[in-house]
Amino acid sequence: MLQGMTKIETLVSRFYAIAEQRGCAVSTLSRKVFNDGKTIDRLKRGGDLNTATYDRACSKLDKMELELWTPAHCGGGVR
Repeated sequence: MLQGMTKIETLVSRFYAIAEQRGCAVSTLSRKVFNDGKTIDRLKRGGDLNTATYDRACSKLDKMELELWTPAHCGGGVR
């Protein structure tokens, strides 16, 4: 977690970073993770999540972040 940020703020920040890296909208990632494209917007405006939903979202984001570092997403395989 980034220092000085709440868990929700950190989660929202991760969504924006992944969306930028993937070149897609935050609402698209929100829909993939929460099955609702508006959840991140609600969280950004002060909404909350239960612990189980937060944990599932973090797990899915972890996988998405790992995918960003695979050869397919980094311009090819090992040279």
